[in-house]
Order: sequence, then structure tokens, then C-alpha cells
Amino acid sequence: MESISTYQIVFSCLYAIALILTIFGNFLVMLAFTVDTRIRTPSNFLLASLSFTDFLIGVVYYPQYIAFDLSQPFLVHKWCFLWQISTVVLCTVSSFHLVIIAIHRYLILQKGIRYIQKRNLKGTVLFPISVASFFTRSKP
Repeated sequence: MESISTYQIVFSCLYAIALILTIFGNFLVMLAFTVDTRIRTPSNFLLASLSFTDFLIGVVYYPQYIAFDLSQPFLVHKWCFLWQISTVVLCTVSSFHLVIIAIHRYLILQKGIRYIQKRNLKGTVLFPISVASFFTRSKP
């Protein structure tokens, strides 16, 4: 059994700091969104959804990565498949959120006040679902 290298300790500490900042920062965003009703706009729903996804990345991905980095591969072999699947799914969902937010901001800049007046919560929720279904159904 190999010992843990200095490299593993340093990067695991950096990942632990990123884990704490990710969880705490996104928790604050979600808390502000639930407490303050004035910021519950369709645009901010997208940001709150992204914050929740990134919170899940902090809760699910980072601890498993730190455990994988510090331990020997045979100790976390049972969790490897779950870790890979959760990483792919959560990072894909987070990327989709960034694309949807970029499209949403583009439409606000392009259409201006007409888009802002016509947007609603239902359209803001259904639009990402339709874009995600298009990308997941299209073949490479």
C-alpha cells in the first residue's frame, strides 16, 4: 500500500476549500432566493436553479473526489461507477443551465423590453426543458 504524497494532500486541501466555498456560497444564493420575494423574477429562477445544481456538485462530486484522491483505488472501487455517473449528469445539467442563461440574456439584449414584458415563469421553466430535450435527443 502506497503512502499519501504531498501532492495529494495539497490538492485535497484545495478541493476541500472549493467544497466549502461551493456549498456555502450556493446555499446563500438559495437562501436569499427563498427569503426575499422581490428577487423571484424569471431570470433569477434560472440563477437559483443553477445555484442548486452547483450546490449538488459540491455535495456529491467534491467529497467523492477527495476520497478517491486520498485513498487507494481499490477502496473506492464500489463507488466509482456512481461517482462517474453523478459527475457526468451534474456537470451536464450545470452546463445546460449556463447555456440557457446565456440564451436568456441574449434575448433580453436582442428583444429588449418586448421580451421582458412577454416572459413568464412558465416559459422560463419550459424553455430549458425543451432545449435540454433537443440536445439529448440529437445524435452526434
